[in-house]
Amino acid sequence: MVMFCRNLPVMAYPDDIIVLSPAFDQHLLDLETVFLKLKDYKLRSNRSKCHFACSRVKYLGLWITSRGIEIDPDEVSAVQKIPPPMNVKQVQSFLQICSWYRKFISNF
Repeated sequence: MVMFCRNLPVMAYPDDIIVLSPAFDQHLLDLETVFLKLKDYKLRSNRSKCHFACSRVKYLGLWITSRGIEIDPDEVSAVQKIPPPMNVKQVQSFLQICSWYRKFISNF
């Protein structure tokens, strides 16, 4: 995937690709470039999972918008509902969850 993404305006994580473009006209050009690259690497996309020209998209539990990356309120709610840790392993697990959202937690 690293070779595929090189020099492309995309975010990719195993089998998910997000094309990031500043404007709609540029987005169309970027999509064309990505589709050609997919073809070059003999990769296919799953039409039922594709969304085009979205102003916001959920990706890895985060919302990507024109304003930037935002945490999903449902994810915040889920973390708030985690019971207090009772042993070292549970503390470690909770800290790993918090670490995933560290950029949204002041003074983390």
